Parts: sequence; C-alpha cells; structure tokens
Amino acid sequence: MSFWSEKYRQLKHPRIGSNRTRSILLYLSFVVISAAFWAFLTAGEYMTRSIEIPVEYRLPASARFLTPVPDTITVTIKERGRFFLRAMFGQVPRLTIAVDAAEGEGTFKYDAAHLRKAIVRLLGAQPQEIIILPESITARYSEHSKRVPVKYDIVATPAATFVQNGFVEHSTDSVIVFADSKTLKQINEVYTYHVKETDLRDTLRRTVHISPVKGAVVEPSSVAVVVPIEKLRPVTKTVPVVVRNAPPGVSIVFFPASVDVHYYAPESLVRSTDGVVTLVVDYNTIDLTTAGNKAAVQVGEASGVFHDVTPMTDSVEYIIEKK
Repeated sequence: MSFWSEKYRQLKHPRIGSNRTRSILLYLSFVVISAAFWAFLTAGEYMTRSIEIPVEYRLPASARFLTPVPDTITVTIKERGRFFLRAMFGQVPRLTIAVDAAEGEGTFKYDAAHLRKAIVRLLGAQPQEIIILPESITARYSEHSKRVPVKYDIVATPAATFVQNGFVEHSTDSVIVFADSKTLKQINEVYTYHVKETDLRDTLRRTVHISPVKGAVVEPSSVAVVVPIEKLRPVTKTVPVVVRNAPPGVSIVFFPASVDVHYYAPESLVRSTDGVVTLVVDYNTIDLTTAGNKAAVQVGEASGVFHDVTPMTDSVEYIIEKK
C-alpha cells in the first residue's frame, strides 16, 4: 500500500470525525502539497520583491540626533526565489548602525556605497538588482545638553457651580534640551502648546506636548498636567463673633455669641475641618452716640476655597464691659 493510500485510509477512519472534518483535512493537505510544489518551481527563478528593514542607531548614551533619521529602509531586490522563501519564513534582520560622536557634535553621514554594502551583507544576498530608499543617511547630532524650566500655557475654566480646588499639578518643572553648543546658549526655557478648556465638570488630566525648538531635541517631549476640579456644595456653619480693634481695658459681650454662616465649599471639604471662617465686629464701626446697641457683623477671614461667605444675620446686640 502506498503512502498516500495509507493516509487516505486513515482519513476515512471513524475516529477522525464527520465528513466535514475529513474534507477540511483533505483541503489542508492539498494546500501544503501545492505550496511545496510552488516553492520547488520558483526556488531557482529570479523574482523582484520589496522588504522593510528596521534600523537601529547606536549613539553614545549622552548624544541625540538633532535631525530626523529613518527608522526603516525600503529595499527592492531582484533575487532567486529561494532567497524570498528564507525571508518569508524567517525574521527580517535589523540593520545596526554605529555613530561615532567622539567630537561632541557634528554631522553623521552614511553614504550610498556603505549603505548598499551593509544591506547586501545583512541579507546574505547576491542580487541582480537592488534599490535602496533612502539611498543614504545624513543627520546632525550633539552630546551637549542642559536642563531648562518649562513654561505652561494652560487655561482651565470650571463650569458654573464648579471650582478649581488646588494648584495645577505638573509631571515636571524642567526638561533636558539637546542642541549644538551655539544654539544651546540661546535656549533658557521651553513652552507647552496652548491648552484651553472651558466648562470643566471634573478634574482635567491631559498630556501636553512641548512646542518644538528649532535645531534642538527636548526630552521628555510631553508632560502630564492635572487641574483639580470639584463641585461646590452648600455649607452652613455656626461661627462665634469676636471683636476687633477694641481699646485696652474694654471687652464686649455679643448676643447671640455665635451666628450661622452660609457658604459654598469644594465637595472634598464639606465635612473637613480644613479652612477658616471668622465673624467680627469692628469696634471702630460701633456708634456709641446712639441709643441702640446693635453692631454690624462682618466676615473677618474666609479661606480662598470658600465662596459666597454670607452671615445669616447682619448685626448682633452687645454690652460693653470695662475692666
């Protein structure tokens, strides 16, 4: 019994399963046979194909390219089929280019002849024709760098009944700038792109890019920004009334001694003891010549996070006592 007859007999075995399963297995067998036959026929023929080759540059850790460099190279090559079969089933090799930055700054050049030689050696090919794009690589580099502050251009406006509770948070206050020595002397700060957000109802979290600096590379090229936004909630608190600017030897007793104050606070501070609200009577505003004994109540201090601080009464009665 031949090999294929034995395989066919195995496919008909009940353990294989249904007719559908046997049909699929037969189809896959023919696909494999066809692929092998195609590979055999084309292995010795010349074919033209394009390959994308990734590029890795090895610079000193302290150096950066100041102008763009390609991260892939497109190679159109005419070679025998067996070459493309290897490329099809293997991983595309990576081209590694070493950059000598011994002088601190300058221009790196990788001409067409050197690039072609490196590509052919990398692929292990003997092509009849080869086209490489780009044909050569040229880029400026520098090891000179310094740290400069970041100026943020962020405008964040909360919606009605919402407030910014706290300072704007930044992932960093400074960045490192790489450039040639002459350009670097002229760079003392960098700026973010302008960001404007309105009607905010929740904390704003954004990644903001640094505006490009001509002839330089900035690291990091973007920064994280957080603007804390909270909803305002109404609060009523009972606050004692105190006197201000009373002369020595004089004390004042107020009726009532405490007054309710209404204000709006960020949601996180509604139940917190943080923040201060005081109510005062200024002794200098009391008219001692009138028969009445009422004094105006004013807001003495109020934390900046509280809004619309309003006493529930505008005056209190008083008694002056001399010591």
